Amino acid sequence: MIDYFIPSEYTQKAEPHRQARLFVIICFLTPIFSLYYLFITYYYSMKVSFLAMLFNVTVFPILPFILKYRIMPLHFMIHIFLAVGCIGSYTCALMNGSLYSSILPWLSLLPVISVLLNDRSSGIIWLVINIIAIIICSIIDKFTLTPAIEIQTHLLNYFTTGNLVGLSLILFFLVLVFENTKNQALQSLDDKNALLDAEKKHSEQMLLNILPSEVVAELKDTGVSKAKHFENVTVLFTDFVDFTYLSQELSPEELVGEIDSYFKDFDAIIESYGLEKIKTIGDAYLAVSGLPVEKPDSAVQAVNCAIALLQYVSDRINNGGRFNVRIGINSGPLVAGIVGVKKFAYDIWGDTVNTASRMESSGEPGKINISQQTFNLVKDEFSFDYRGKIGVKGKGEIDMYFIKIS
Repeated sequence: MIDYFIPSEYTQKAEPHRQARLFVIICFLTPIFSLYYLFITYYYSMKVSFLAMLFNVTVFPILPFILKYRIMPLHFMIHIFLAVGCIGSYTCALMNGSLYSSILPWLSLLPVISVLLNDRSSGIIWLVINIIAIIICSIIDKFTLTPAIEIQTHLLNYFTTGNLVGLSLILFFLVLVFENTKNQALQSLDDKNALLDAEKKHSEQMLLNILPSEVVAELKDTGVSKAKHFENVTVLFTDFVDFTYLSQELSPEELVGEIDSYFKDFDAIIESYGLEKIKTIGDAYLAVSGLPVEKPDSAVQAVNCAIALLQYVSDRINNGGRFNVRIGINSGPLVAGIVGVKKFAYDIWGDTVNTASRMESSGEPGKINISQQTFNLVKDEFSFDYRGKIGVKGKGEIDMYFIKIS
């Protein structure tokens, strides 16, 4: 109901929205108490006080509609409200006993309302005005210059009762609105913190999709990640067989969808065996075992992972899959680290990587081709077919082995 009177420009930010809501509430509360005084002043023929209360009853309820239809800005109407309240309270106080008037305490609300509706500097101004008004009343009372008093002694109870009830209720509503605003602000802060936490987790997950978890931790702790030398890791390389030929039979959408489907399942298999995916290069898939934390059984894990990949591809072909693969594995030292600052990537370099690529290209469809270095690390765990020395471009002849898969 309150927000019905508040234009949209005041609802975009929390503080203007709070001020507008409080202004509307006060504009509707004030006439309620003024009606009480209006009845008393009319019944006892208190003309000046009656006119002041009549003004309050008729003018203050109009202000929310002026705000709603943007006839005046909020800050301007706040000062009008405070000025009218000051003049009305001061006038009624003079006409009803100066310092002894029960109306005078209403003046004490003006600085409080000014701070809540406007700002601290405005509150200071109205505090000074309030103090000056009270001092003037005290001087008038001191020198018995009080004009003809409208109120009779036996009527003071009516005004005292109304003022105490009114001040109590208004102060209560002010505190209640402030408390609600505080709770809303805290809830909004909690929601924003939850959103930030969710965004942070999402960002971290995105980083974990690009970088090893240890590298992400290093970036969070230090802001940088240095390239590292690894003495003994195992590199696994896969490549689709006859990819260029088969790609001509598929539309671009079908081709990308097929590759994506394969590589998503590759990702799950790689992760289950503790390998770290490095990247895909076209239809090639590169992963490493024993990185970023070196493991004594990294070569065995890499071969077990390769066997699982071949089994997956075989099952896929039996169910209509289009691509077979060659897999090459090599073990040895390499360097790993982050390259670039935009669209950065975690990558690996060294002869070990190049040789793993040669193992793949020198292999056969549906088989795992490993080098002598990897064979030395896994020879007690698997069966092999020795292929002999095979010439490799740029490296001469290399001993190669096929893993026997039962």
